[in-house]
Amino acid sequence: MLLARRFGLNIQIAVAESAAHALTLARVCPGKAPPGSGELPHTVSIHALFDFSDPFQALEPECRREIEAIITALETLGIRTIGEFMSLPSRGLASRFGKKGLELMSRLKGRSEPPWPRFYPAELISEEADTECFDLESLSFVLKGLIDRAMARLRGRAERAALVRVGVEFEKWSTIENHVREWKIALPIPQGAAVGLLPIVQEYLGFDMGRAALPAPVQKLIFEVLETAPGRGAQRDFFSKQEEESEVLDSLVGRLVQKLGDKQVFKARPVERYAPEGAYVREHDFELEVGESLFVGRRPTRLLSNPEPIENRGSVLAHSRFRKEWHPLRWEGPERLCGEWWSHSFSRDYYRVATAEGEMLWVYSDLQPGADRPSIFLHGYFD
Repeated sequence: MLLARRFGLNIQIAVAESAAHALTLARVCPGKAPPGSGELPHTVSIHALFDFSDPFQALEPECRREIEAIITALETLGIRTIGEFMSLPSRGLASRFGKKGLELMSRLKGRSEPPWPRFYPAELISEEADTECFDLESLSFVLKGLIDRAMARLRGRAERAALVRVGVEFEKWSTIENHVREWKIALPIPQGAAVGLLPIVQEYLGFDMGRAALPAPVQKLIFEVLETAPGRGAQRDFFSKQEEESEVLDSLVGRLVQKLGDKQVFKARPVERYAPEGAYVREHDFELEVGESLFVGRRPTRLLSNPEPIENRGSVLAHSRFRKEWHPLRWEGPERLCGEWWSHSFSRDYYRVATAEGEMLWVYSDLQPGADRPSIFLHGYFD
């Protein structure tokens, strides 16, 4: 109260055995009831019943009308104070004032409390299993079951995992000092299914175990979801694999980010331009919507920002700077692209080239007039 007066605030403080009693004392008995007495005078006006309802619901018109109707009925009976209301027989309350009248009487007598708002921290999703694992393969087998259960719980809460933790406890050998190891994996795209999350976790653990192997057999495995993001739940469509493809795509992007870094993977939005190297705009990282795809038509999944010149030696395509050669098996095309005379005119014939090395290349021949012969350029890869 001293602090409030220093700021020029006029407040009333009351302490009682219940929040409703304390609220009533502070409102209708300012300065009369000392803090801690908790004694509610029976001469308090019947209008104090507003404080014994849910004080937040009492602000709603419907709830307020219900309590006002009870107070009007009590005043019609000549009841003006809380003490007179409490002296009424309990048997007739339900027939006269309904369920709300019974609740108010019960709270006045300290038998129940209104549902005051409370903060409940989000439940931490944690799964663990006692096991005996020696390597990543056996660890992944047990981990899949834990991730399946955790993802099922997340689907029930309409959420996706954004940050997960994998912890292991080793057998207590005397040759090792630390018997616990954990990995925290931040997911650039929140995952909602084990089919997408498990490969990311496997790749992350495999990379770390390649640097520091397991010092002893694992006797306990723990999987926790530390942070979540909202996820839209939907019933599986038996006639479309769009949801499954979206999960696989999210998993692919997550694995690429783990390998290449969060600044090397981005979403490309197609724009109206003739030149393929300028036909997309880099958008905000990792804002993929469910059902969207990075693959547009028959364009390559990896597009070089600057086409690289290569040599066509008949049965071999050679890149001198990369020191790499491909043996073409099949040429598909051509697809002619030309235009943009106002900035830099171009005319190209594009081909999809299947190679014996297993790579599908996107190459083009430059058809600009005046050239002695068409120049061959490598412009992208189909994965």
